[in-house]
Amino acid sequence: MGDALWILTILLLGQAPAPTELSKCLNRASSCNVSRLSPAERSQLSVAIRTRNLERCKDGSQNCDPLLLDKAQVPIIQSLVYERNLAKCLEGSPACNPLALTAPHQTDVHRARLKKNFDACLEGAPRCNPLDLTEAQVAQTRKGVLQRNLDACLGGLPSCDPLILSRAELERVTAARKRKNFDLCEAGTASCDPNLLNENELKTVQLAARRRNFERCNSGVTGCDPLLLDPTQASDVAESARRRAERKKQR
Repeated sequence: MGDALWILTILLLGQAPAPTELSKCLNRASSCNVSRLSPAERSQLSVAIRTRNLERCKDGSQNCDPLLLDKAQVPIIQSLVYERNLAKCLEGSPACNPLALTAPHQTDVHRARLKKNFDACLEGAPRCNPLDLTEAQVAQTRKGVLQRNLDACLGGLPSCDPLILSRAELERVTAARKRKNFDLCEAGTASCDPNLLNENELKTVQLAARRRNFERCNSGVTGCDPLLLDPTQASDVAESARRRAERKKQR
């Protein structure tokens, strides 16, 4: 009996104390009963509620209750709300409320919007609005458009518009296209256009094709065309074939 009472005492002492009514209210428990609080506890709870509300208001939370702010806190929160709105307006956010800005800040926002639009036009972005550009900005934007088009044409990109190339640029693009085509032909790629080759380039391409054909024939791989071999190459290929046959017999 004594041992059982001792164990029960230990278990009771080990249990966590029941939460007070104040702690339940401070933790916003659903079981909180404000009527059970003493005047001092109610005052403590009121301070906690106002402090939490102030933090929500500072963070711009929708749960902010402006009616819980005291007179000293109102201008602080109003200033934070204004600064957040100004930042949104300067960023071009659709959440911006321009009517809440002062005249100087409206001017700043307008300038920022014009600069963002100019930058977008310089980059060739679809959000560019050419109607908001000055004559000088239009000239700069036009220069950027022409340069990007020239780069696209030199790179053989489908976005190239040859109609807006100058005569000198067209000559550069044509020369670049011919050089690229020559490299493709010399490498034996299927995208080669022999019609763009001059007589000397065609001879170089044919020599390269014969050299590749000889290497295939000499190695005994598929794709060899014996009709393209000259007598010396044909003799070398025959000798290579004979040696491969001998090695095969020795295995």
